[in-house]
Amino acid sequence: MTDGTVNHISGGVFFGLVVQGRTVHLTLPDRPDPALAGLPRQSATFAGRRTEVEQTLAALAPAAPDETAGTVVVTGLAGMGKTELVLQAAHRALREESWFPGGVLFVDLHGYDAKRRVSPKRALETLLRALGIPAEHIPPGIEDRAGIYRSALGAMAAAGRRVLVVLDDVPTTGKIRHLLPSDGRTATLVSSRHSLAELDALALTLRELPADEGRELLGDALRTSLPEDSRVAAEADEADRLVALCGGLPLALRILASLLVDLPTRPLSHLRRELEDAHSRLSVLRSPNGMTFWGWLPGVW
Repeated sequence: MTDGTVNHISGGVFFGLVVQGRTVHLTLPDRPDPALAGLPRQSATFAGRRTEVEQTLAALAPAAPDETAGTVVVTGLAGMGKTELVLQAAHRALREESWFPGGVLFVDLHGYDAKRRVSPKRALETLLRALGIPAEHIPPGIEDRAGIYRSALGAMAAAGRRVLVVLDDVPTTGKIRHLLPSDGRTATLVSSRHSLAELDALALTLRELPADEGRELLGDALRTSLPEDSRVAAEADEADRLVALCGGLPLALRILASLLVDLPTRPLSHLRRELEDAHSRLSVLRSPNGMTFWGWLPGVW
């Protein structure tokens, strides 16, 4: 037998108190919809790195019985293709493997660009907004922001909606200390030019592409714009020399492909002769759309 007390609650209850008493009818605002599909598009031309992709996926896979997930740090020089590898692995984990039904959180910290660098506090605001936290519920302090962020991720994981967190272009471990999940079931994928050895994570260091993989990347990137172009296959030795002159760096090879698109009748040897002059190499590697090797790799050459 009851005393006639009725509690009726509708709407979202994630933010604020639930008041229970005698015959209370309370309508709260709708629960905010998170935006967890912000992963940038991966490139259609991705060559090599197959072992590294598989290692990354193995570390991200939720482990039975408690569905724990790991952290992976992808490191290497600028232009080595760290972000692209991260995107390739993340898209596979989300779409092919369906390991993260809650979606993905992505933030580019621009850690090595003084003009665009994102602070941890600002990054947390971006992540909280993506999780559906209204601006008025985001506290000013970084510790409080981190607490809400981790609590939200933990709640989603507990509800069977694990999330993948992707932190790109991280300069130091300290810059992401507040951005790392703590529930053990939210996987994290990090890219950095440094090893970030302080993290309890699988570390994958990317090296230069070998000649065959570099040639594959150059050919694929070229045929994306010129499907009938056969120069790389027809001039394999020249292509290998171009790969070597670009240091096996994927970014340089992509710029090189864009240059070849604008020179559809020139043999590879034409560009190879220009690149053999080390003093002019950086100026040559300037794509028609304004992307420059120098702008991405100051001090590498």
